[in-house]
Amino acid sequence: MVKIPIYARSIKYYYLYWKKADDEAINSVLSSKTEINVWFMKSYLGKKKISKKFKRIFLTKYSVELIPDNAKYFILKKNNKGELVITCE
Repeated sequence: MVKIPIYARSIKYYYLYWKKADDEAINSVLSSKTEINVWFMKSYLGKKKISKKFKRIFLTKYSVELIPDNAKYFILKKNNKGELVITCE
């Protein structure tokens, strides 16, 4: 499980961003994959590309609208099928 802050640009541009300091934690969840199936707040977003160069994953406008106003963090973990599950805290 990895806890990533929700940045204002995440809301504005519909991406999950992380900083260089979080690279090791992100790699522990995503390993060396370049694409992964993503579940966000119990909604399936499909296969998404992981941009390790820009440290981001696209979430879609609809999914970002589901983020509660009081949420401060994205919680990333893998399910038993190897898919990325993202929730908010």
